[in-house]
Amino acid sequence: MDKSNIGFSWVACGNGTGSRVRSADARALIACAAIAVISGGFSSVVNASPSGIGLTGIPTNLTGAGVNIGQVEASTSSAGSGTQSSPYQATFEVSTPAAGPVVTYIGDAPSDYYPTSPGASAPGSQPNVDTTTGVLHTFTVNSSSSYYQYGVSAHANSVAGYLWGTNGVAPGVSYVDNYSANWFLSSVVGTYYSTGVNKFAPVNTLHGDSIINQSFTSTFPASDTAQQQLQEEQQLNLEYDAYSNYYGTLFVSAVGDGATTNSNSTVSLAVNPPSTAYNSISVSASALAANNATNGPTLTGLSSPDIIAPGQYSSYSTPLVSGAAALLVQAGNNMANTNAVQAQTVKALLMNGADKADNWAPSAGNSLNQNVGAGSLDVYQSYQNLEAGQHAAAAVNSSSTPITVGTADPLEGWDFSAASSTRNNVSHYLLNLPAAAIAGHLTATLVWNAQTSLSYGHIVGTSLYGLAGASSEAFNSLYLYLYNATTGALVSKSTSTNDNTQTIFTSLASLTPGDQYDLQVFDAGYQGSTPAGFTLNTSDPYALAWNVVATPEPAALLLLACGMLPLMMRRKSVRA
Repeated sequence: MDKSNIGFSWVACGNGTGSRVRSADARALIACAAIAVISGGFSSVVNASPSGIGLTGIPTNLTGAGVNIGQVEASTSSAGSGTQSSPYQATFEVSTPAAGPVVTYIGDAPSDYYPTSPGASAPGSQPNVDTTTGVLHTFTVNSSSSYYQYGVSAHANSVAGYLWGTNGVAPGVSYVDNYSANWFLSSVVGTYYSTGVNKFAPVNTLHGDSIINQSFTSTFPASDTAQQQLQEEQQLNLEYDAYSNYYGTLFVSAVGDGATTNSNSTVSLAVNPPSTAYNSISVSASALAANNATNGPTLTGLSSPDIIAPGQYSSYSTPLVSGAAALLVQAGNNMANTNAVQAQTVKALLMNGADKADNWAPSAGNSLNQNVGAGSLDVYQSYQNLEAGQHAAAAVNSSSTPITVGTADPLEGWDFSAASSTRNNVSHYLLNLPAAAIAGHLTATLVWNAQTSLSYGHIVGTSLYGLAGASSEAFNSLYLYLYNATTGALVSKSTSTNDNTQTIFTSLASLTPGDQYDLQVFDAGYQGSTPAGFTLNTSDPYALAWNVVATPEPAALLLLACGMLPLMMRRKSVRA
């Protein structure tokens, strides 16, 4: 793939310094390593137990067991001249854990470089893979002209500690593929668009990772025009979204740490690629959100972040969300329901379970709040939403007129189904509110993927997003409506045309006790002109999650105390 006009730099999301890395990629990638909050190595950070994300109440057997994840890290350099006696130094690895998952390390060097030890492979085969289980991989790779040596990154250790360390969110994951960002983009994700290698299929991660944590960002050269930055963002979006569509992978990506200037004069925007991809989940830190440091939208208009989590830096908030996703995937596997582990389902559950302030509202023209996204991560609420089970629509037809006949869905649940942009395009979910007055909120979250073509998709010229020559990505617009089915009145809606998520969050005080409500998924089709050679599918797989967080009003509590039948009670999340 020709990436010569894409001037990305990779940056770890934390407080650090930058240095230039030699790279075979035409972009001459730059990487910055964070100075870890705890710099003593992986063993020092594994006991940093995450708090404030609702882990209390999660079953103790939910540890991420049976789930394979990827950890992609910006590779930093120091010293080295590329000779055998003084190799280039590249650090992206986590320290080999004494116990826990099997970790495989995949480094920067291009395919004609190969490791001399251990796990050596012949030039031309997949390089830089340590196949020796449980042995720290710090080896030298060489070609006829250059030598590289890999080592441990303090930033990678900190990220690992929060994600799969001993007291991390998901300490029981089975495999961790630890990649350098350079290698991952050029030889895993980016290969999808190579002209000579696997043109129509990206290269899978070594262990088919269902969740990939990305606590790094890419920045643009300060000299880039706004149009160039847009194209560069579009290109990375296209690659990541195509990968997600092909393998069903959920990328969990840090948005960055606000507008800063790095030592190489590149500027970090408030929301940075690859968190800008449509089919990923973007994460900001609560401290950054409080300071309005990582507001969206992206350059293409996408709402971002999708969710926030506790922390000062998005590098260390992102693994909390990745770990939560791993717990949900394990729980979904335990349910023996493949729909429960779809990337769209996991994303919808994480966003729907997120804590929202009572005055939460989406930003104008988008489906999420540009400061806090869907709210703050709450693992327990998302888990309870999953455990409420999959429930199909009460009816599917071509009319947005509210229905009143059909099997009502419970007040909490989720569904993974497919909408059609040409027929039978309205899915109706019936919800019966309790007859007594209740306080709380109704929350619903709809998630679907942007579609990508299977031909070469490098973006050139001055084309706008979704209109890039013979190949690009775009998405049909799915809308979310809430009707009072008893009266026929529209109560709330989410109809952003910029996003492939929709959110409804409405106070139960605005709803009528005892009435029936129709939550609708409406597929409105594509709202623009499809580019030549690109045809959107008319079937749109989507995930919908909903819940009614309700507590009885005082009068109802008095009735309960007198021995009346319990009114609908909703558990209250207890946070760690």
